[in-house]
Amino acid sequence: MEKQDVLSELGENYSSHPPSSSQNKVQKDISILVALVVILRPFMSSIAAIVAVTIYFITSQEPIITHIICLYFTVFLTSGFGFVINDYFDIEKDKIDHKNRVLPRSLLSLNTVFRYFIIIGFCSLLFSFIISLPVFILNLLTLLLLSIYSIIINNKNGIIANIIPAMSSAFVLLFGMLAGQMNIPIFFLSFVIFFMIWGREIVLDIRDIISDRSISKISVPITLGIKNSILISSLLFTLSSVIIILLSLTFGNIWFKIFIGGIFNIILWVSFSNYIIKRSKKSLNFFLFSTRLEFIPLIIGILL
Repeated sequence: MEKQDVLSELGENYSSHPPSSSQNKVQKDISILVALVVILRPFMSSIAAIVAVTIYFITSQEPIITHIICLYFTVFLTSGFGFVINDYFDIEKDKIDHKNRVLPRSLLSLNTVFRYFIIIGFCSLLFSFIISLPVFILNLLTLLLLSIYSIIINNKNGIIANIIPAMSSAFVLLFGMLAGQMNIPIFFLSFVIFFMIWGREIVLDIRDIISDRSISKISVPITLGIKNSILISSLLFTLSSVIIILLSLTFGNIWFKIFIGGIFNIILWVSFSNYIIKRSKKSLNFFLFSTRLEFIPLIIGILL
């Protein structure tokens, strides 16, 4: 069952079965806890954390269990921080495009969410400090970038607003590498992720063009048009593909070449081409879902 369905079911049960005062408090507490989990986007945050831990296993000669745990929660909470703070400052836009999210449905108060992302950020910094100073500095930089993105840049400068999420996604690989040791292929793989997510962010702006216009946001599709935005996304995906093909030819075994050089590109281009041809909501959702799956061949190729 989807998390949004869980929230809906809780609300329906609450309406159809009026509770006693004690039951009311319990149900309210459960609803708040569910909403606090949902707003973190646990699936995406977990994928980012697993990728970072995988990179750490690969680059570290002797993985330390404390570092594994702290790295997981560092990346998970930092990713969650980005989602929560963005939802906080994007609430008016989400009332148009994402009405089922936690804040547009008033499942949490703004004051609660404000305190929540501050606590999440602090805990993330604490976990990263336990690992090492370089990881702590990278995490501090990431949290600052995510804050600047949500508070200042997101609804004002489209190009920079696309770049910051791309940088934050690329940093996931660097978190794992800094917790372990320097690794040249993984360092260049971070550029693959950077260009891919940058292109994906522009596609997301195409999806949100109506709500962006309603809040006078300066996005790439609004400024340059949808066709030019698709062209720019195509160029960014091409850069990502070229780098990953060069990496596949230069480093790694046959499995690295197959999963990263082949399957990664196939998923990317099949889903993106399908969106360009059909330009439907279904094809867009398929493309966005596919970009989330890109980390799977990435992990498999690195591990094998």
